Amino acid sequence: MKISVLVPTYRRPADLKRCLAALRAQTLPPDEVLVVARPEDEATQRRLAVEANGHNRFALRVVETGAGGQVAALNRGLEAASGDIVAITDDDAAPRVDWVARIAAAFEGDAKLGALGGRDWVHEKGRVLDASREVVGRIARSGKIIGNHHLGVGPAREVKAPADAKIVDLPGMTLMPGLIDAHSHILLHPYSETVWNDQVAREALSLRVARATNHLRSTVGATDVSGFTATFGSVVAPVTR
Repeated sequence: MKISVLVPTYRRPADLKRCLAALRAQTLPPDEVLVVARPEDEATQRRLAVEANGHNRFALRVVETGAGGQVAALNRGLEAASGDIVAITDDDAAPRVDWVARIAAAFEGDAKLGALGGRDWVHEKGRVLDASREVVGRIARSGKIIGNHHLGVGPAREVKAPADAKIVDLPGMTLMPGLIDAHSHILLHPYSETVWNDQVAREALSLRVARATNHLRSTVGATDVSGFTATFGSVVAPVTR
């Protein structure tokens, strides 16, 4: 089983350095690491030139994208990845040493598994967000988000959708993990600019929807993206093949 790790990055060379160091320290190294970067991001390109000459236990590939936004970067990386499994991590994350090994074990142990996710630990303002919540990521009619998704714990459970939600049946199809996260990364701007809690708790929903509409237009090149705003409160079910 070949494993690719996908890391989209933009103007965070110090974070990227830490992320790649953590990937080198994996007990089971991935077969390849794809860093998706924009050619005009000179600081990142300089960092990658240094990393290319380091002691890498994997093939380090730089994938350029001309489009802005994390969703566009993920799509570009998914196109370029050659692994049977694609593991996605943010550039400001440092995966634990057994991250790749546990992903590989999960897929090898369950032939029906199509995608998986796990808990992350957020270091914010000098402290670690180490609480736990059974209910996270639920959006109320008012637009308020219930629960910080970084704190989510608990067993697999049924998805709770609004009573009037439209259900779209996609039999025999796989929803790519890189697209599942579009709802949050289109709405939010980088945490290096504004932390997650400030964005979801203090910014007006109308402002975030307006920003998301512009992000979608620039990312997908759509002429009419008004329909996308209706999907921002959607819930995504577990994915299987």
